[in-house]
Amino acid sequence: MRVAIACPGCGDWGSVASVARKHAKEISKYYDCVVFSDGFLDANLGGAAKVKVNSRHFNFLRRFCHVPNEIAFAVCVRRHVLSYFGKKPIDVLLCHGHVLAAIVGSDIRVRHDISCGLVVHGDIFERPKRTYDIALTVLYKWATPIAYKNSNLVMVLASSMVEGAIRNGAAADLVYVIPNGVDLEDIGLADSRSWSHGGENKRKGFRLLYVGRLAVEKGIDVLIRSCALLRDRNIQFSLDVIGEGRMRPDLERLVSSFELEDRIRFLGHYHKSKLGPHYLTADLVCVPSRSDTFPSVVLESLAAGTPVLASNVGGIPSIVKHNWNGLLVPSESPEAVAREISDLISNEHRLNIMQQAAIASVVPKYTWDRIGLRIRDVLEKLPNRSGVVPKLQ
Repeated sequence: MRVAIACPGCGDWGSVASVARKHAKEISKYYDCVVFSDGFLDANLGGAAKVKVNSRHFNFLRRFCHVPNEIAFAVCVRRHVLSYFGKKPIDVLLCHGHVLAAIVGSDIRVRHDISCGLVVHGDIFERPKRTYDIALTVLYKWATPIAYKNSNLVMVLASSMVEGAIRNGAAADLVYVIPNGVDLEDIGLADSRSWSHGGENKRKGFRLLYVGRLAVEKGIDVLIRSCALLRDRNIQFSLDVIGEGRMRPDLERLVSSFELEDRIRFLGHYHKSKLGPHYLTADLVCVPSRSDTFPSVVLESLAAGTPVLASNVGGIPSIVKHNWNGLLVPSESPEAVAREISDLISNEHRLNIMQQAAIASVVPKYTWDRIGLRIRDVLEKLPNRSGVVPKLQ
């Protein structure tokens, strides 16, 4: 069986592209695999082949470029897949994204009886209102039901996403929960001998860490407001913020308005491979999202042995268990965040229990080789073009 993967942006370190590369590496252990993308890194794709898709870019439109870029890429992928199919037949096409599945998967499934799979990384309609422009919303309202309806299999990241997939047209028996994995090498912690929890850190008090985009749905403003409450309670703490986004100027003004400049610092963007030491020196990683499907920062933090405080939304509760490997709080509640942090600081035994449980809660369950086996098991259920379900040797 030959499996093709289509995903934009494999030439950068975006989260979706990173997952697609991991899928390719794992799938290539069991089947012939080829990846269609508009660029590639030197990252290990295992035995997967690469096909460069030279689609047109509309980046000159700035914040309005997303819709034409997505459509142009999908149309170009369809052309490349059909050309490749003429030389080397494809049995399964996995589309990372609804627009790809709607434009590419639906078409080739009908033309050539290729099984089409949709890999769902998120649902824009679960995010806070006004976090997407109207054009992108219209595009996804058109593409989403078509993608779900015409897919032979749908892979979602968490059980919380299953109902949404079925509601939007997916057949219930074709939806599979396949979470993302974590690789310590990706965050610079491949050599456990170099680990040193706590480490050298001149910042005072309890050390909080935020890693992610500075976007409305990530709730970083909620975390800043909770920090003001902690300061008012005379609690010694510091917060490092790693990431970039359009909200940064607003967030910096919010920090200034609360006079928290001596407690909170913005460190900007860090390459994923540089995150490990920051996870190790933090006492608690904060994920105050308003909406989140399956944030990789949660897996990375726990794999590094650092507990997580996170909002009780999306797929987060499938990873974080309250008072075991972390803390769950309601979203949009600075008071709840501040209260849980305060209680944790005053109870060192409670923190130690969470630290001890962190690694075991994700390893080996969420290692990529384990996730690869789950993907293989799902693909085995699909017939190839001869109508025969493949059997591994």
